[in-house]
Amino acid sequence: MALDDRRFLKPGRYPETLEQWRTFVFSEHLSFEEKALQIYRYQRENQPVYQSFCRALDPAPVDQIPLIKIPLIPIQIFRHPALRPAAGKPVRQIFRSSGTTGAESRSAHPIVDPELYYESCYRCFSLFYDPPEWILLAWLPGYTDNPESSLIAMIDHFVRQDQSGRSRFLPFDQPAGESIGSICRQTGESDRRIMLFGAAFGLLDIIESGPLKLPDGSLVVETGGMKTHRR
Repeated sequence: MALDDRRFLKPGRYPETLEQWRTFVFSEHLSFEEKALQIYRYQRENQPVYQSFCRALDPAPVDQIPLIKIPLIPIQIFRHPALRPAAGKPVRQIFRSSGTTGAESRSAHPIVDPELYYESCYRCFSLFYDPPEWILLAWLPGYTDNPESSLIAMIDHFVRQDQSGRSRFLPFDQPAGESIGSICRQTGESDRRIMLFGAAFGLLDIIESGPLKLPDGSLVVETGGMKTHRR
């Protein structure tokens, strides 16, 4: 029997298990607005820090707020340990920032359900690109030194979804330009295009190391990451 998705839109009625939350979040029978407002209500009722934050900004009753007025929590708050998953749910994974502004100020994002996180990322990616059309390459020096990087975890998940085994992280024991050039020659007549994920300073290193020609139709995704490196 299929889950009645709409039963979780009733006031105070929320999914109880991780499986129910995944079904609710990815339901094709509910609109984005319906899901977003119900998740907002859940967080406001069950997350003390967020509840105080919302009350300070907008004392309006929780059921009277429009989608566009949902308070967005400042990213700085993730530097404080007070922000934890609601209702005492166990944390199964923690993502941490690179700490470029100091190890003591690294922000932390506790995750209760990593599977929901990864599926959300992959579904969003698939809205814009058809994964089977691409070979994903990642050149992310600096980030791989942080095993708790959400960027590394996300791209690793994308790479693992490629059943051809051709998507990969580029090795650091040889120049990135050589690795990319070799892969481009191997793909030669392939009907798949190349998508290169690169940190900003890493992409500059590739450019400065010499000429590099990517196959027609390739896409470079700059992931940010220039702090503490150079202008």
